[in-house]
Order: sequence, then structure tokens, then C-alpha cells
Amino acid sequence: ITFIGVFLRSFRQIRMINQLHAQATNINLMKLEPVHAFSTLTSRTGIGIFLILLAGFLMNPSSALNTTWDIFTYASISLLAAVIFIAPVIGIRRHLIEKKTDELYKMEDLLQVANGNLHEKINQGDFDNLGGIQTALNLLERERDRIKSVSTWPWNTGTIRGFASTLILPIFLRFAAELISNLL
Repeated sequence: ITFIGVFLRSFRQIRMINQLHAQATNINLMKLEPVHAFSTLTSRTGIGIFLILLAGFLMNPSSALNTTWDIFTYASISLLAAVIFIAPVIGIRRHLIEKKTDELYKMEDLLQVANGNLHEKINQGDFDNLGGIQTALNLLERERDRIKSVSTWPWNTGTIRGFASTLILPIFLRFAAELISNLL
């Protein structure tokens, strides 16, 4: 019953996050903490589901994973935990990609204007104001490079690392325990 409650709550949560992400219109690529907020929530939910699975395994480790059905169940629930983590934040990733693309197009337009000004000054023989234009070009290129470096994945590396280690660590420990028991 606990698992069914968590499962239903998780799907309600996914639906609500998708609705909120659909409304997201004001994304700042230089302040991604609000965008990453829901990935922390979905990560914790996925980890919670996996921990319920792990608790069931730890209660009766000798009978777990003995049949094909057990393996299928554990694999399915692990996959469900990953889907609960990833699915709700995919929508906001599309928004991030769109925002990044828009910002890069704006930067290219500004660079084109600045280059046009540079060429105009050179064609007129007005070399006194080239330093200001060159400074503007350098600043615009630096800003474009900063925008290019923004990740469009809606989570920070700590969130994904924590989620992955939660899924992988028990598997590693299971194989290590079996290896040690075989050696003894």
C-alpha cells in the first residue's frame, strides 16, 4: 500500500511539474537555480521509490532476484524511478534550448551590427573610433561564449550524480557481496 501511495503521488507530481513548466516563459540563462529546483524534487522522489525497492530487498535478500519475475519487478521499479526523475524536467529542457537559441541569435545579430560599424569606419578612414568598436566586439563575443556554455539540462551535476549513485551503489554492493561470499 505504501508503494501504491508513493506511485500515485509521484504521477500527480509529474503532472503538476509538467503544467508549471508549460507556463515557464521568463527563463534567465544566467540564473538557472529556479529551473533546477524541480529536478531536485523529482530526483528525491525517484530516490525514494528506489529506496522502497531496496528496503524490500534488504528485508529478504535471500529470496530476492531468484526468479525472472523478481528481476523483472526490480528492473521495472528502477526504470520507473528513473522515469519519475527525468520525465518531468524534459519539458523545461525544451524551453531552455529555445531560450538559448534565441539568445544566441540575438548575440549574432548584435555582432553583425558591430562588424558592420567596424567595416563602415574602416571604409570611411575613421580609425580613431575603432578601439571602442573592437571593445564592443570583444564583449559581445565573450557574452556569446558564455551563453554557449550554459547547459540546457535542467539539473546541476550534483543532482544527477546523487541520483545515479543511488541507483548504481546498491547494484555494486550486491555484486561485491556475492563476490566475497564466493571467495569465502
